[in-house]
Amino acid sequence: METRSLQDFQDLCTFEGFKSFRHYYGYGVDQQELIDREFKRIKGVTYLDHAGTTLFPESHIKGFHDDISRNVYGNPHSHNSSSRLTHDTVESVRYKILEHFNTSPEDYSVIFTSGCTAALKLVADTFPWKPMSNEEPGSQFCYLTDNHTSVVGIRGATALQGVGTIFVPPRDVETRARKKQTQTNGEEECSTPHLFCYPAQSNFSGKKYPLNYVKGIQSQQLYPACEHHGRWFVLLDAACFVSCSPLDLSQYPADFVPISFYKMFGFPTGLGALLVRNEAAEVLRKTYFGGGTAAAYLVEENYFVPKHNLASRFEDGTISFLDIISLHHGFETLQKLTGSMTNIQLHTFGLAHYTYTVLSCLCHSNGKHVAQIYCDNDFQSIAEQGAIINFSLLDCHGRTVGYSQVDKMASLFNIHIRTGCFCNTGACQHYLAISNRNVKSNLHAGHICGDNIDLVDGHPTGSLRVSFGMALSEVTMSKDGKKNSSSHTLTNLFIYPVKSCASFEVTEWPLGPQGLLYDRLWMVVNENGVCLSQKREPKLCLIRPVIWLASNTLKLQVSGSEAVTIPLDPILEKSDLRTSQSKVCGDRVQTVDCGEEVSAWLSEFLGKPCRLIRQRPEFMRDMKFGGGKGDYCPTPLSLVNEAQFLLINRASVCFLQEGIANRHDSDNEGTWSDTEQLVQRFRANLVISAKEPFAEDNWSHLTIGSTQFQVIGKCGRCQMIGVDQKTATRTHEPLRSLSECRSGKVTFGVYLAHQSAKNSTHPVLAIGDHVIPKISDSTDKL
Repeated sequence: METRSLQDFQDLCTFEGFKSFRHYYGYGVDQQELIDREFKRIKGVTYLDHAGTTLFPESHIKGFHDDISRNVYGNPHSHNSSSRLTHDTVESVRYKILEHFNTSPEDYSVIFTSGCTAALKLVADTFPWKPMSNEEPGSQFCYLTDNHTSVVGIRGATALQGVGTIFVPPRDVETRARKKQTQTNGEEECSTPHLFCYPAQSNFSGKKYPLNYVKGIQSQQLYPACEHHGRWFVLLDAACFVSCSPLDLSQYPADFVPISFYKMFGFPTGLGALLVRNEAAEVLRKTYFGGGTAAAYLVEENYFVPKHNLASRFEDGTISFLDIISLHHGFETLQKLTGSMTNIQLHTFGLAHYTYTVLSCLCHSNGKHVAQIYCDNDFQSIAEQGAIINFSLLDCHGRTVGYSQVDKMASLFNIHIRTGCFCNTGACQHYLAISNRNVKSNLHAGHICGDNIDLVDGHPTGSLRVSFGMALSEVTMSKDGKKNSSSHTLTNLFIYPVKSCASFEVTEWPLGPQGLLYDRLWMVVNENGVCLSQKREPKLCLIRPVIWLASNTLKLQVSGSEAVTIPLDPILEKSDLRTSQSKVCGDRVQTVDCGEEVSAWLSEFLGKPCRLIRQRPEFMRDMKFGGGKGDYCPTPLSLVNEAQFLLINRASVCFLQEGIANRHDSDNEGTWSDTEQLVQRFRANLVISAKEPFAEDNWSHLTIGSTQFQVIGKCGRCQMIGVDQKTATRTHEPLRSLSECRSGKVTFGVYLAHQSAKNSTHPVLAIGDHVIPKISDSTDKL
């Protein structure tokens, strides 16, 4: 490698390089504290087999333990109070599962099984396979060649029934698609049932297959459904996919969806489910009946009537009810620690993308690559690739190093990976170029699935798989790097979704076209449409907004009251949305009313009629001064007063804090020892740590992380900083001391504008980003 390329690679391998490469790491909390609290058992371990099983957080087990320690759960087939509690809790878990996949009991049923394989076997045993006859064609069992062994194994059940089998290379689904065949006049519509099975995500390579295949097969638009008359059903193997990605069954209504819960939560390990679309359930034919499935039966006659409820018909015997109850705590813990499956997806894909990039760059001293990565993409799209990297290591001559040898070396360093073919022979053959003849000859050579024979005649029989999951691992990368030379860092990030309401503090956040994404897009107005601020209504600071990007909602909450939730992005075609015009700092802005519910909530809290309005998405309001030049875009504003961003310096806050403390007549003397409360009074978006107070006054430009900003001017202060953001009470400080310690000036902090190049993507700011300022040529800059 060239010296410059080597330096770039070394920078990439530092933690700072990682953060600049991927901004979505973790879940917006102190990562080390979370690891110490929830995953301390993996200290010193690098666990990279989450596709095998993810790791449960300790609070999941504690919550479950506390639950079963407090409550008596009886057999749900009884009718005593403990049994009814079990029944009701299990039904609540069924609903929570459906809610997790964005569907409902009206559309889907949950059948608990011992795992994903048992769910697949249930479909194999109950699907109404029809052998070919003179009257109509027989059923077809079809599957992608990139499928788990347990899916291909359905073939064992269908072969005995005279059912046809079609193996489908992934490329053929779309390349061989054609218009559905139409019935000829007088020909009856064919009702022969067929089943197409494919994985939402390959457990071998992590490749995500299009979820719209579901409707494409059901409507007979895609191959092989387009070539066979009948009724087509889709089995979507979601076991690997749902561990790190959200699945919306309302949008992709697969008929049968098998899952395993240990891949989602790490616990329990012997529980799965088959999610069955109710419209498809009617075709299933079950022969064996076990305890709890019968409405009535006779022992002396062949008489049996199944229960009406689908789950009750298919769950033979007593279900693993305690394991099922533990799922409630799995969902609760997942939401509490991560916020959403979308956050897990961003976190895990970021790690996979970074790992792919590092592996792709690694070379021996002679320039030959260290790794051969088995994938069909370059890890750029989260819709096409999951959190799995499959690869082989190569020596300096380009020869494959056996996976068993790599696994032994990894174990020496406590690195846990998966090796072999991962119960996916089809994908293994495809990526490793193993022919059918090779498979048979390897067997004769003594190699069987799951053993340690990793090379036969120098050719690999399997590979290495690294996979990421919900659980965080300790970051052991070097924190040394060129970027550490800066003495200024970003210490706090605040968003103010609703103008004059409380802040929403985050650890990282994307920039939008008008500043920080969703910053000051809403404001409260009185019955006449006039903006309310803390100058008139200090109680506004007690309203705490919370943004949920995953659910696309904004929640407003105050202590002692129920919260109210509104969508982040209004659907403008809704007839009940009222548009209006309001003014901000003399500018007329176009807004949308947010509805009656939030209006009533605000009016009750503030004790006067008021409404919440949002800036219309398409409305643009330009900054009045300091516009962009050259290759930079104009500077659009949200409902802010002056500029896109407000920055303050902690050194300046501490300087002012000392000035207040030195005034013996300062009101509420005891409260000024809290630096964070004083920081809150200045309502800045960006809080940095610099060595000198008011150094920011002399900056003309600065770079935060890799994002460039222009300093627009100093922020003039008013009596609003006299409102205590914690209690809504008014004080003379800090405005009085600010004027005194700055010789009559009442400026504090500087306004910034993001210098975004045309057609550029929106960057992300994160706590800890380094701040590199450029000193202004003139210290009299306003």
